[in-house]
Amino acid sequence: MRAAELAGLDPGEVAHSAIESRDLTGARDIASVVDARIRHRIYALLPQPQRPWSERVPVLADPERHAYLTAIATMMDDRKQRLGHFAAEHQPPWAVTALGSVPGD
Repeated sequence: MRAAELAGLDPGEVAHSAIESRDLTGARDIASVVDARIRHRIYALLPQPQRPWSERVPVLADPERHAYLTAIATMMDDRKQRLGHFAAEHQPPWAVTALGSVPGD
């Protein structure tokens, strides 16, 4: 389900379509059958790039809570940028191993 969500699909829709796609009569392990159907559907899908944290703040009725979450999300976006710049500038071995050398441009 997490892979479906990362690929931009609605997990509820994926589960519903897996259950409704064919009859489950005779299945000895219904959970395994549904799992196999889901895996077959999402196997080739690629995760979508994550949107910035500030775009994922939920709408809340309390404006103070919303402002607080928005401020935290903005700080998380800033931290992500700082970490990226640091990794590009200093090229720590773990980053080079995982991502390769930083391009010249």
